[in-house]
Formats: sequence, structure tokens, C-alpha cells
Amino acid sequence: MDHARIGNVSEKFADGGCPKSMREGSSRSHAYVWIVLLAACLRIYWLATQPVVISNEGAEYARIAENLVKGNGYVGTMGGPQLIFPPLYPLLIAVFHFLVGNFELAGRLVSLIFGTCLVIPVYGIANLLHGRRVALIGAFLVAFHPILVGLSAEVYSEAPYATLLLVGVYCGLCALRLQSYKYCVAAGISLGLAHLIRPEAMVVPLLCVSALLATALLNRKGIRTAILGSALLAASFSVVIAPYVVFLTRQTGSVMLEGKHNINAWIRSRMNSGMSYTHAEVGVSRDLVEQGPLLNPNSFVSRSPFENGLADVIPYMLRSARNNFRDVFRAVLAVHFGYPILFLLIVIGLFRTPWNLQRTIDEGFLLLLLSVLALLILFGAPSVWGRLTFPMLPFLLVWAAKGSDELSDWMEKSVSSVAQNPGWIAARAGLAMRLISPVALLMVAALGFRHVGDLQSSYGRNVDSKRAGLWLGKYMPDPNKRIMDSGLSVAYYSGGFWAPLPCAEPDVVQRYIQKKSPTFIVLRGRAVPARPYIADWLRNGIPDKSAELIYTAGVQPEDQIKIYRWAGRDHDTEPISKPDYAAPPRAAPSSLPRRNPEP
Repeated sequence: MDHARIGNVSEKFADGGCPKSMREGSSRSHAYVWIVLLAACLRIYWLATQPVVISNEGAEYARIAENLVKGNGYVGTMGGPQLIFPPLYPLLIAVFHFLVGNFELAGRLVSLIFGTCLVIPVYGIANLLHGRRVALIGAFLVAFHPILVGLSAEVYSEAPYATLLLVGVYCGLCALRLQSYKYCVAAGISLGLAHLIRPEAMVVPLLCVSALLATALLNRKGIRTAILGSALLAASFSVVIAPYVVFLTRQTGSVMLEGKHNINAWIRSRMNSGMSYTHAEVGVSRDLVEQGPLLNPNSFVSRSPFENGLADVIPYMLRSARNNFRDVFRAVLAVHFGYPILFLLIVIGLFRTPWNLQRTIDEGFLLLLLSVLALLILFGAPSVWGRLTFPMLPFLLVWAAKGSDELSDWMEKSVSSVAQNPGWIAARAGLAMRLISPVALLMVAALGFRHVGDLQSSYGRNVDSKRAGLWLGKYMPDPNKRIMDSGLSVAYYSGGFWAPLPCAEPDVVQRYIQKKSPTFIVLRGRAVPARPYIADWLRNGIPDKSAELIYTAGVQPEDQIKIYRWAGRDHDTEPISKPDYAAPPRAAPSSLPRRNPEP
């Protein structure tokens, strides 16, 4: 690998600023186009053959899109303005809905398209840094990695977020060559769009600007170019996110770039005091005060739990890091990522050959970016799910591809030094190693894939929840019905509003239900570990005469779902949510069936 050619900062950008090495690689082969097509076919097959049930997060995105299409505003499943979830993914779902006529399928198609297109920026980054051979290996790994295939069939934000993030990083790496301003603008736009999907992307423009200025100082030239490029990047990023910032500011009364930080901080600070995750997010006090922020999220979005500023922030961050440290590394050092082969290849790719100045800038930027993303999870996430680390995987695969190429080069040179016919044997030994190491990584990742609970459609989990929701939608078609549940899927599939089932002592929960007086209450066996009182209620029923069992499904305790109709609604009860748009009147109770048919 000719690193001197890649490291030449003074190499001129012809053809609109595209590196010469990339143009020549593209003209010699379009193999990566076939890899993109294979990636698309694999993802389409996966989506078509796997049983799919929308996730809690996906249900919220799809419901926001549905309300946007119906003219109800930026409203989620709880009935009020949605201030936590950024708008770009729901907007894309709304657009695709006009093509397919189904919001859930539209969300999956958005993920599929962006998940397929992820191959392109990974190819671009690897080609820019290490050449076409590494780029093809990296594109192959992204196209066939089980985690990235599975994400492409889910209504999750990770697939579009990862693709836009890597497009922004590719443009940022091109901008570090200090040759074309267009890459600075493109980086700002891409990262702004990524921020409108996942707010943690806001740190990447800061890293890009810092890297631009550091590059100019290290090269002792181009300082004026770096300053102007930084200004263009920051300006384009600000223009893209400005409408969302205005929306949040109008809703909360304070200038906010995103609405998730304070919610996470409230949950994590409550967990730091010794609470379980569920109690921290949906806990209720004995006097029925909603202390968990997810019971009434909009009232917590603009409220910080840090009353004393840094005196509260620093202990919070240290304790959060201590609690999350093991989970973060367990999520990254996971078999479904390809460990240990993945990290063996990463080490080889990073350190087998020496770094020149340009490679130091490039690799240093990527390492810093990955470190910051990991620190955001370490210090800021209320709880570490593996899905939070999935957008980091494509960066790791770039280094793994470089390691595979380096291992192939080592094998070829080693064989040529001992073989009698070095040309023929060495070339095939190198090719074999270039094929074996990526395939071995993917096989290890496939073995661990079945343990990835975040990718629910991989196993058809919660199919009973979908059936229950569809049944409830027929039982009461009224969109004003309120469903109190531990998850969103029944509320989503039934077309109603959702309220979280709280975490508290059984008598407190019972009084809270009486206060809120929902239309229906859903009990699930899978929710028992987080809400122990559900186990008794599933066996013996809800201890209130207002609760009438109307639906039951599932034989095994963990698979049980029971739906109770709440008959205690009156004018003195407090509504669960107050939608800010008019909805059709509720259907007359006399028209409803009393019991469910065999589910």
C-alpha cells in the first residue's frame, strides 16, 4: 500500500475536489456497485421472510408520521407534541407512506434504503484512506454483516443515522485535505441531517472544525482556508437544524438544540440513587406524583435535574460512567460484532504499517470521533443497550478491512520469500487470506446474531402483541381510546393513545389507574421482571371492580397478554393525555362485544 501517495496533503483535487486515487479506482472497477446491489437484495430478502413486529421506538416514529400525514401536527402516541424524537425519520416515513400506503412498511423501507446505501460512504472512507482493495473489503463487510442487515428491516433510526453520519464523516475527511470548500458545506448538511435523526450527531461538527484547524496548524499552511471552511461547515449545519431548534424553543420557552438530554439525565440521576431502570423512568410516588419522566415527558424536557450546576453534573457523570462502563465495553466487545476476529483485524489494520502525517490526521480524527461517541453513551445514556453502539460498527469495519488487506499482504510476502514459484503461489495465498478473514468475521457475527434482542423482527418477538393490538382496534375503532401498557405496540396497532403502566407498589398502581382512568389496561408476562405486581394480576386479575377482562392470549407465563376494559371513567378522573387536535367521538359502549373470540 502506497501510504506516501495517500499522505501527500498537497495533492491537488481535480474533478470537483475528488481525490485522484478515488477517481482511478472508480474508473478501473465498479465492483462496489455490485456489492451495493447484493446488499439491497439481501436486505429485501430479510425483510420479506422475517416476521416483523414494530418496536416501541418504531411505533412512536410511525405514529408521528401518521399524524403529520393526517394534519394533526408533530404528535406521538401519548397525544401531545413530541419533543423527544427528532423529526427527520418520521418525515421520511410520511413521504414513503404515499408510495406504499402503510406507515410501518414505510418505516422499514426507509431503513432498508439507508441501510443499503451505508455501503457507499464506507467504501468512500476506506478508499480515501487506504485504497480500492480495502474499500471493496469494507463494502463487502457492511453489505453482509448480520447486525447491519437486521437494522435495515427495523423501524429504528440507526440505519439512516449511520448512513448520514458516515457521509458527513467522509465529507469531513475530504475537507481535511484543505482543497475544496464544497466538502465543508456537504459535511455540515449531512451532519445536520444526522442530528435531525439522532441528536448526538451535534458533536461531530465540533470535531470536524477542530480537525480542520489542527490540520492547518500541523501543515503550517492553509489556515485561512481552514477558518473559512470551518465557518461554512458550522453555518450549513446550523441552517439545517434551525427549524427544529425553533420548534423546540416555541414549545418549551427556552432555546434547545434537542429534547432528549434532560429526559436521559433525569432517568440516569434517579438510577444513580439506586432505582431500577423501569422505576427511574415511570415511577410514581405514594401520593401519585409522576416522578418518572416518561410518564409525562414534555414536562421534563426543559427541566434539568442539576440544580447546582457543575456541583451536580460532575458527580452525576462520574457515577454514570462507573455504572455504564462494563455495559459499553460488553456491547462493543460482542460476538455479534465479530469479536474477537473483528478486533484482531482492527489492531493489525491500525498498527502493522507506520503512519505518516496525513494518516495520523485521518486516523486520529476517526479514533477521536469513535471515542467521543462512546463517551456520550458512557456518561449520558440512562442504560446501555447494544443498539446504541450499532452506528459505531461501520467505522470499525473500515479498520477491519484494512487489517484484512494487511494480513493478505503479509501472507503474500511471507509465501513469496519461501516458495520456489513465488509469483503464482504468493498471489493466491494473499487472495485466499483476503477472502478468509472477512468471511470468518461474518461467520462469528452470525453466530452471535440470534442473541441480539434489539432486533425484534429477527425472531418475530411480540407477535402476540401485534395480534392483540389489531384485535383491540376492531373491538373499539375509536382513535381516542387510551391504552395503559408497559409497551407501545398494542396502542399502535389498535390505533389508540398510549400511557405507560407505572412502576410502584400494587396499591399505588391501582390508585394511579383509578386517577387516570384509561379505556383499556394491557398486562404482559414479559413485563413481570420490571413490574412484579403484574404476575399476581395475570393470575388473579386486577383487584378492582372497574376492570373487566376482555382478551387473553398466550399459554406460557412469559407469553401471556391480557386486556382489561376499564369501566370506571367519569368526569372526576384525570385524563391520561390531552391531544391538541380534535378527534372523532368515542363509539357507544353498547355496540362493543363483551368477550374476545379465540385469538
